Amino acid sequence: MPGYTKSAVDFAGGAGRLAGDRWTPDGPSRGVVLLLHGGGQTRHSWREAGPTLAEDGWTAIAIDFRGHGDSDRAADGRYRVDAMTEDVLQVIDAIGEPPVITGASLGGLTGLVIAGERRAALRALVLVDSVPRIERSGTRRIFEFMRSAPDGFGSLEEAAEAVRAYQPHRVRPVNLDGMRKNVRLAEDGRWHWHWDPKMMQPPDWAEMDRLAARTRAAAARVRVPVLLVRGQLSDVVSAEGVADLLATIPHAKYADVAGTGHMVAGDDNSVFLERVAEFLDSLPSLPESPGERRLHARSSPPRGAVRDRAVLDRRRARRAADLPLRRLRPLAAPAEAGVPPLPVPLGRPGGGIGIWHRLQLHGQLPAVDP
Repeated sequence: MPGYTKSAVDFAGGAGRLAGDRWTPDGPSRGVVLLLHGGGQTRHSWREAGPTLAEDGWTAIAIDFRGHGDSDRAADGRYRVDAMTEDVLQVIDAIGEPPVITGASLGGLTGLVIAGERRAALRALVLVDSVPRIERSGTRRIFEFMRSAPDGFGSLEEAAEAVRAYQPHRVRPVNLDGMRKNVRLAEDGRWHWHWDPKMMQPPDWAEMDRLAARTRAAAARVRVPVLLVRGQLSDVVSAEGVADLLATIPHAKYADVAGTGHMVAGDDNSVFLERVAEFLDSLPSLPESPGERRLHARSSPPRGAVRDRAVLDRRRARRAADLPLRRLRPLAAPAEAGVPPLPVPLGRPGGGIGIWHRLQLHGQLPAVDP
């Protein structure tokens, strides 16, 4: 029997209902991990992460952004980071405690804004292939992919083949059950990606420039613990992009995952989760009220502590049994990627802001992880 309970959960957002899933551990919770998907994805991108986190004692919550999956669409067409940030802050208020945001791509940028502008709102931040400095070559390739099927697909197999062609580095096959959660069957009898088409409207460049400046300024003010996980084969986040992020947030930890691209969690979920688990274990406990301290003194360790190290180690050993050991790298910047190991100062960040970053900030350029 799993050591957790899965349930559906809804939150109120600025555009209406935000659909979500919650995995609650059977024992005392170590805290909340809020899982935010990338643009064009759904909460089902975290279908393996949620149970794994709950087995490790964390309450995991994954939501669909507005206009994605089962969440309501924005009548006014607002899908920029500022709108996503407002929604997530409402979710955090409903949760009732500072969560650890784990955000992929657009979800990471949203978490970055919150971490910099509302420091007390978060406990920590995990960025999944999400940095301010993005490579334009990867931008163009993803944008071409997302615009390549305006009339949808005749079958799930066709959609899966499009993903295979876009992500040829993937070893595991595209799961059609997972694909079904990322597309919807429209009235025309064809399968379309599960997001509001309004997100693909022409961008407002002046507005995106403003949002880009806001995101970079927020990153410079981040004080909570941060982990950046990059796909080693990513053509969206380069070694230079990593160095830029680490220069802006010098206390951030960093790990890459060999054999993976921009969709790190989907390409190799097991290695990704091992890295996240190590980071979560390093976090300090949440502050407690006097009543909670008295209760935990009698019954269990404080929230945030590893409650039973032997149990967690056995679970992780089972998950890692088939992992190639060469993929398990320390949480630091690998020298072979051209990024100095922490805590060597990297100087002031440089470079401009790529088209991909602008489009993600505007909510225009989704990415798919079936």
